[in-house]
Amino acid sequence: MAFSPSSRDNKSLSELYWGIIDTERGDRALWQAASPQNLTKLVKQLPDSELPTWQSQVEGLSDSFHMGIFQDSKPLELARTFMREGLNTKDRRFLETAAYYYDRAQQFNEAKYCRSYLLRLNGKLREAGEGFMEIEHLADRSLNHQQDAWECFFLGHHWENMWQWCDRYPEAPAAKWEPVAAFMAQINPKLDASETVAVLAEFTVYLPSILPSKCDHSIWQAVFECYLQGIEEALLAVASLSAKHLDSWEKTLIKIAETGFQGDRTLALAASCAYRDFRCQDAVTLWDKCEDRSYQEHRSYFSAKGMFASVPENVRWFNRAQQPDHIVAIWQNEKHQHQMAVWQPVLAELRQALEKTENYRDLVAIDIKLNQWVRVVRLVASRLQVQDPAFDATFRLQILNRLTSDPLFNPQSIQNEAKQLQISVQTAREAISNFVVETTQLKAWEADLKNVEYIGQFLASIGELVPALGFYKRFRGAADLQLCGLARSRWSQIKHQQAEHSQKRGKIELASRQRQDAERTIESWWCSPKLYVLPKTTSKEIDRALFAALSQKITNRLQKLSPIELKQVYDYINSLESQRDLF
Repeated sequence: MAFSPSSRDNKSLSELYWGIIDTERGDRALWQAASPQNLTKLVKQLPDSELPTWQSQVEGLSDSFHMGIFQDSKPLELARTFMREGLNTKDRRFLETAAYYYDRAQQFNEAKYCRSYLLRLNGKLREAGEGFMEIEHLADRSLNHQQDAWECFFLGHHWENMWQWCDRYPEAPAAKWEPVAAFMAQINPKLDASETVAVLAEFTVYLPSILPSKCDHSIWQAVFECYLQGIEEALLAVASLSAKHLDSWEKTLIKIAETGFQGDRTLALAASCAYRDFRCQDAVTLWDKCEDRSYQEHRSYFSAKGMFASVPENVRWFNRAQQPDHIVAIWQNEKHQHQMAVWQPVLAELRQALEKTENYRDLVAIDIKLNQWVRVVRLVASRLQVQDPAFDATFRLQILNRLTSDPLFNPQSIQNEAKQLQISVQTAREAISNFVVETTQLKAWEADLKNVEYIGQFLASIGELVPALGFYKRFRGAADLQLCGLARSRWSQIKHQQAEHSQKRGKIELASRQRQDAERTIESWWCSPKLYVLPKTTSKEIDRALFAALSQKITNRLQKLSPIELKQVYDYINSLESQRDLF
């Protein structure tokens, strides 16, 4: 029984048919089967009696296809018809058919044109453009294979091809893109720094004159991206860039930012160019225009701000920029122009910078200005441990003189500074006394009567009695009678002071031992000065008045001496007489 589909079945089959061909794959398969070659083969298989019927059936396709059975028709006319339809509708099938008939008509340039246009429609822009470039001439003057080639290269961003096109057709309007194409063809990461700078410099000459008012095309976005990347690489790789390059890049980048291309990034790069050109105020102005605040949070921005700020703000900026050398330079150039109160807010930053740059003598100078003597002597001790030549004898003696003559230095100031440094008061006092005692042991220190008395009193005034006793004891055998006597007298006073201090603290036995030690030491502490023996007088005449006056003075002085001191004078007279007898 033959199958006779119902109307419902016909409708279902029709929907199925359209469901198949109404897809890219189905459509392609259908028209491949309906190509001129296949249709010709199929029609030739039909009986002659059926040809008129089929001819009427395929007349509807005559606008887009023509089969090989009509070989007597003019293929060139058909080719032109199919090409026009293909170009108007951008339908690949018409162009394929047009190429077929152009080949039949031996119009190979036109066939090449159709196939190149097909490549263009298929997204193969480089191959399409190269195909258009291979065409020598076209009979159809309405076609412009040169322009078609340019459009393919332009849309595909094929820079080397664009550059070659501009070189071949220098008179064409599109040849104005030659500098852009040349730049994009040459700029690449493989260039060394100097080559990159040269390419950028050449392109920058042309770029301002051809900039668009708005960056709304992918071609300009690609160009600007490469331009910015090139400048970024140059700034990083080249230590010394000419002011001419930096200035021209900055101005061009500002214009690029005005087109809307990555405004913040472009402005920030322009600012970097100004910064490298030492135009710090211009750089800060550009960075401040960036809406993204992160562009004001980097070291170059901080450094630029510091360049035109004044003390103490510039110190803060350079500290944020991590540029201790700049901070040290500010201090060295302006330390005498401002009171310490001006520097006070940035002392921590200043100290840190001096330490990082190993400018320890300047660090000492700051602490001296601030009367921070415990800091000073601790720093001196640390530098002596590493044998820092900057802390020579002359420098240490200068510190000693400043320290011992500072009217603001006292036990209370030691306590205050110890608290700041978070150390014990005893540790702070010992640091001071150790520095003083060690410095007075330098050969360059003059151990005269005035200096010895001054240093001893200083040590005692800050409560460092033991170091003071040791200091005076160094002059026990001094050749200078006055120096020896002074040291002996001051030692005795401090020793008794020490005993009294122990007594007040309830250390009775210790106080007793200290007094006994004082007595024993004083009894054994004989000054043996170098005696200057005068020759015996030959004159029998004695100035009675002078003799009487000197005798009275000596008597008055002797009455003020203690028994031990009188015995010392007596021993001195005996020594003097015994040595005179030797002459």
